[in-house]
Amino acid sequence: MIAARTSLGRNDVPGARTSRWRRLGEWVFRFSDRHSPMQCWAVAMLLFVLALGARLALAGHASGLPFLTFFPVTIITTILCGWRQAVLVLVLACASADLLLPPPSWYGGNGPMHATLSLLLFSSVALLEIAIVAALVEAVRANYRLAAHEKTLFLELQHRVANTLQFVANMLTLTRQGIATPEQADTVLAEAATRILAIGQLHRRMYEAANDDRGLAPLLHDILAEMFHDLPVTVRMDVTNARVSLSQMTPIVLLVTEAATNSAKHAFRQGSGTCFEVSLQSAGADRLVLTIRDDGPGVTDSEAPATSSLGLRIMRGLATQLGGRLTMENRDGAVVLVEFARE
Repeated sequence: MIAARTSLGRNDVPGARTSRWRRLGEWVFRFSDRHSPMQCWAVAMLLFVLALGARLALAGHASGLPFLTFFPVTIITTILCGWRQAVLVLVLACASADLLLPPPSWYGGNGPMHATLSLLLFSSVALLEIAIVAALVEAVRANYRLAAHEKTLFLELQHRVANTLQFVANMLTLTRQGIATPEQADTVLAEAATRILAIGQLHRRMYEAANDDRGLAPLLHDILAEMFHDLPVTVRMDVTNARVSLSQMTPIVLLVTEAATNSAKHAFRQGSGTCFEVSLQSAGADRLVLTIRDDGPGVTDSEAPATSSLGLRIMRGLATQLGGRLTMENRDGAVVLVEFARE
């Protein structure tokens, strides 16, 4: 048993064989993607010439099988080039029947009928063969595309989780800097825990949104509806015409979530506002402007230099992550503006 195990070479391992077949499959199914249609037609013609030459070379050994070499060639052509090129090979093979079929005199009076039946039989079987192989190729291509899509989502998820963990670490660092008394510690840590739970819910919803391609607006609507479920707040959104990448979606949603938390705390729960608006509009060919507004009392003079506010610093950090800059204004309430480049 030991000798049998040690005699296995590296290339004899089942996983290695599977890997070789996978690499071969990837090469085969990328062949037509990497070559122009003209090159695919040229490859099909070359395969026909090779099949015709091989069949003529076997003329004295397989006289009863005139189209013997064209069956595998139609399969190869369908896989490498496509069903249209395979049909071309089939048509050319039928056109060369005079070279492949024996003279009618060899079959006596039934010679022409036998030749016609051979041609019809070859055409029917080859067409069925092309249809089946083309369907199988398309199914395998769909599986490869699905696997590539899943791999991209997994890599995007890893990148997003790494960014989120970095964001959480920075947020906890800012939280620690804002603690001066034990009473403040309880409040600040409770707020930090709430933000971390919100991030977890965000990622769960973003994964669902990425799978069903709902976009940013329904995602924001669900999150804000949950945040304001116990408050008489009207949410207005205008983000349907601005498409953003998945990498930009995370900081945008976190920005809106943080602004909504501040509005709920300083305006809505105080009974001084009932409307929360989010807008994401184009500002030129490659720029976007995110506008978040409430109808509360706005930023007072005492709160204007609020660079020490944890929520504001978090929003400034998220704006920086987007590659933009955050500004705040008073226009019948608090207004947060972030302009950034479109990806």
